[in-house]
Amino acid sequence: MSLIQCHFDYASSAWFNSLTQDLKHKLQVIQNRLIRCVVLKLNWLPVSSRISQIICHVFKINSKLAPSYLNDHFTPVINIHEKNTI
Repeated sequence: MSLIQCHFDYASSAWFNSLTQDLKHKLQVIQNRLIRCVVLKLNWLPVSSRISQIICHVFKINSKLAPSYLNDHFTPVINIHEKNTI
């Protein structure tokens, strides 16, 4: 899972919401096919649920509601540059 899921997660919260339903469906189909290729049973969430989970984690980290081991490694974008990436 750790070898494949990271490729789906990379910057997904930035681009997923702007995809068309057709592209979201294709992404889900790709994920489903990958799961079939893997022999081990994976407890993957559907793509849209995984995106929601990531956004929730980032919100908690940004709001200092997450455990310290996550907060310690989080650097807000505003501390790096002032460009609006939304």
